[in-house]
Amino acid sequence: MTFELGISLLNRNTSFTLIEAELDENGQEIGTSFSTFDFGYSANKISVAYSKGKSKLRIGTYFTGNSGYFQERTTFWVPFLNYSYRFAKL
Repeated sequence: MTFELGISLLNRNTSFTLIEAELDENGQEIGTSFSTFDFGYSANKISVAYSKGKSKLRIGTYFTGNSGYFQERTTFWVPFLNYSYRFAKL
C-alpha cells in the first residue's frame, strides 16, 4: 500500500472568448465586444494505492483551498477512484 501526495494541474488550456454584440437604443448592432476567460486552476492531490501483481487500485481526492474557477473564490474537492493494469513494461 502506498500513500501519494502531489499537485495536479487541472483544466489546462481552458481559455475561451465570449463574443457579444453591442446594440444601440433601436436594437441595431453597432459593434462587438470580446471577453477572455480562463478556468485553469491547480489542485492538491492525496491518494492511497494498493498494488498486487500487475493491478493497481487507487482512491483519493483533488482539493483546492482557493480557486477562481467560479465567479467567487471558493474551495472544493473532487474524489476519484482509479484502477490500472500494467500489460508490459516499456
